[in-house]
Amino acid sequence: MCKTPLFLLICCCFLHRSLAQNSLMPFVQRENLTGFESESSQLSLPIHLPKGAVEKMLNEQMGQVVYEEDLPEEGYYMKATRTEDVVIDLEGNRLLYKVPLELEIRQEYMLADVETTGKLTLYFATEYDISRKWKLHTQTSILKHEWVEKPRAKMGVLNMPVQGIANMVLKRSKEELCQAIDQQIEASVNLPAMVDSIWQSMQQPILLSEEYHSWLLLQPQKLQLSPIEMIDDTLHTAFLLQAKPRVFLGEPPETHNTTSLPPFSYSPAERGFKLLIRTDIPFEEAQSMANENLQGYTYKEGRKQITVDSVYLSGQGNKLLVELDLSGSYEGKIQLTGKPEITPDSTQITFEKLDYKLETRNLLLKGTGWLLKGPIKKQIRKSIEYYMDYYLNYFKSSLQEEFDQMDLGQGFVAKGQLPYLQIKSADITTQGIRLWIDMRGQMEVFLSDKADKQ
Repeated sequence: MCKTPLFLLICCCFLHRSLAQNSLMPFVQRENLTGFESESSQLSLPIHLPKGAVEKMLNEQMGQVVYEEDLPEEGYYMKATRTEDVVIDLEGNRLLYKVPLELEIRQEYMLADVETTGKLTLYFATEYDISRKWKLHTQTSILKHEWVEKPRAKMGVLNMPVQGIANMVLKRSKEELCQAIDQQIEASVNLPAMVDSIWQSMQQPILLSEEYHSWLLLQPQKLQLSPIEMIDDTLHTAFLLQAKPRVFLGEPPETHNTTSLPPFSYSPAERGFKLLIRTDIPFEEAQSMANENLQGYTYKEGRKQITVDSVYLSGQGNKLLVELDLSGSYEGKIQLTGKPEITPDSTQITFEKLDYKLETRNLLLKGTGWLLKGPIKKQIRKSIEYYMDYYLNYFKSSLQEEFDQMDLGQGFVAKGQLPYLQIKSADITTQGIRLWIDMRGQMEVFLSDKADKQ
């Protein structure tokens, strides 16, 4: 039996539960609804693994018995027990590690049983590669061995040095030992199935908020890995994801056209992430919030009084159509239309210019100057703007709360910052209000003890 270190793909163990600043692009407002459809988001997830922490995890996974072989029919038994912690190093695409061992060998002979013991350090090198089909290939070899305590054979009451014999045993066994390591890695790490499972899960809607009935659909396009390197006793790599994330409000979006796992490829490490997220806010959702704020709203001026009974939202070309049912001093409907505008700092949406249209003859005849000078228009504008502003702030704060520290399992945590959020575009569609939100930030993954020190 060979207990094999599985640290070659240690960064994959937390992918099942996962997502330095870039320069900011100048703000551009576009009128074309499809202007951003072809653009992809780039997510870089840097992973930092301190060598000491990786060695600790490796030693815990490896256990004490590294290799054991029992052949009763040949009267042969060999056991290799680790006496100290394993030490690792990285050299290009080779993982170097030394394993201090105590050997115990028993061989049955006609006249007597021979027991051999000794202590040595084996120096391994494992080269690894990943095929386009995400298949992990490794080739392990023993670079050298050093005797710490020269082996001695015990035959009855006699003890005799048998270093030469033990060296021959090691020479004969090392190829089998290395093959066993590679076979164990292949059997233990089904990388294609693991990554495909991750890829498929990334295509399913994720509930962001029960309050807003909001769902995130990542729509991944490409997944890459940066080459692993060691800098200052820390292993560094990164997963890089191209996606076209969308946020939906209301019912969870349907996912009919899922894509298959793309071919594996390496990509240079990048820092930070930039997300261009399309959010479609159905009129029903915005209308519900508008009714919560406006339904029953009463405005008085002298003896005149008017009450908003209900609010309806829809689209009229590239403008938002707001229809109010009024009662009180005047019975009838009023329609307000306006085009969403983005503030200069690109963080808010306003409806400063609201045009009105009256649909009740009685209302027109009796004079409406006092009503249309501002109170209703101002209140409906404030209501919609408040909803949009609250939604965006809630969206950002919810994500930042998630970024503060995400437990990825197996001792890994992710920490991130989301300092930049701007609205790139706001348009009216036949179904609702469409926003393109540009988010920038950074996220990194650490082992938990390392993260606590950051």
